[in-house]
Amino acid sequence: MQFVSLKFILFLLGVILGYYVMPGRGKKIMLLFANVVFYYTFGIQNLCILALMVFISFSGARLLQKKKEKRYLIFFLVISLLPLVLLKYCDFEGLVEPIGISFFTFKVISYLIDTYQDKLETKHGLWDYSIYVSFFPAITSGPIDRAEPFIRQIQQPKRLEERRLLEGLLYVLWGYFQKMIVSDRLAIIVNTVFDSYQTYAGFPLLVTSVFYTLQIYLDFAGYTFIALGIAKALGYECQQNFRQPYFSMSIREFWQRWHMSLSGWLRDYIYIPLGGNRKGITRKYINLMITFLVSGIWHGAGWNFVAWGALHGIYQVIGALTEKYRIRMKEKLHIANTVLDKGIRMFVTFVLVNFAWILFRGTGGLSGCVDIIRNIFVPSGISFYWLWDTGVVKLEFCIMLAALLCIVVVDVLRYHKVKLLQLFSKSPVILQFVCIYVLFFAVVLFGVYGPGYDSSAFIYFQF
Repeated sequence: MQFVSLKFILFLLGVILGYYVMPGRGKKIMLLFANVVFYYTFGIQNLCILALMVFISFSGARLLQKKKEKRYLIFFLVISLLPLVLLKYCDFEGLVEPIGISFFTFKVISYLIDTYQDKLETKHGLWDYSIYVSFFPAITSGPIDRAEPFIRQIQQPKRLEERRLLEGLLYVLWGYFQKMIVSDRLAIIVNTVFDSYQTYAGFPLLVTSVFYTLQIYLDFAGYTFIALGIAKALGYECQQNFRQPYFSMSIREFWQRWHMSLSGWLRDYIYIPLGGNRKGITRKYINLMITFLVSGIWHGAGWNFVAWGALHGIYQVIGALTEKYRIRMKEKLHIANTVLDKGIRMFVTFVLVNFAWILFRGTGGLSGCVDIIRNIFVPSGISFYWLWDTGVVKLEFCIMLAALLCIVVVDVLRYHKVKLLQLFSKSPVILQFVCIYVLFFAVVLFGVYGPGYDSSAFIYFQF
């Protein structure tokens, strides 16, 4: 059951209605039932693997509470990682990688480690833990919430609040707006050009690489807004995943703004346990490289993902090594921390991230990615006529640009710390409904659907 489907919308309405009709503990029963039904739609085999991982990790955590022995922690970490390793990275005939396994595996691992380190203060049973791991808005693509704050929310009484429902609906519609009006139109162009990249060179490939950079952001951010909105409607606050990442002025800042729940997880459970920056500068750089290689491998079993992770690690190492020289040079030029300086840093960061996304997409394998990068630098004229051969007509393109402009305006306001959600909540109810109606009809009228539309296409569903 995909988020972008009528079946899911009907399912969601039924869940919210049933959830608030249920008294007391009945809400937990309803929520776990919804989680099970949602994940069952991806196959009974997937549901069985999820259930087994939940039971084993919960049993392991109970043992670790009684016996603080590292060998038990290592044993249960290995057992919890086995499904991910075997199903995602080994080619087992007849076995399909469960959707979202990378995300809920990281939840399970952090739960075991936090239990071993006595970081879980909230007393809970298997029921609450099962809801945490299988929470249906987040199970397919995150965010990767930590156990302690989320389980604490599970145990708090929930009551129907008009404000939370309206805010949740606003988030959901904004997510669909980004996904269905902009990202899915960009996908048509990107897929057409990159899937036959041998026939393109120069400017078309450069523009398409930028389109993919925008597509993956709006696709994943769109999904995250939908997930956060559903959670809000049910009375939960999930971790934010994005803070305008393409306005970053360094690769380090980019990773503080992009997929923040994953970045935080890698920092707390990979980088810091390796020693972080506490064991000297050389060890710090090695730890950075290991952390980003893990990030690349986590995303997929392909050399393009390894190269993508390694490249981001190299970016960070080079950035750290050259930082003081760059600062000294800018001070000599008297441009340090000026608008020009910030603009240059933002542009360079965007170019570096854009370059790395080509590897991430993995068109034609790693060699195909190298060919695309090489062909970008082949001289060609600047023309946009090739766009109309990709399947997007001029009217569709104009709709996409208008919607993209709206998204940019919202992101600029949020970047400058304008609290749009607070403004929405404090505005008159009639204005709130106008905003929701405008978004709703924009998605209905201008969203991409119809024959041939692939509603499965949230990019991060594959991870």
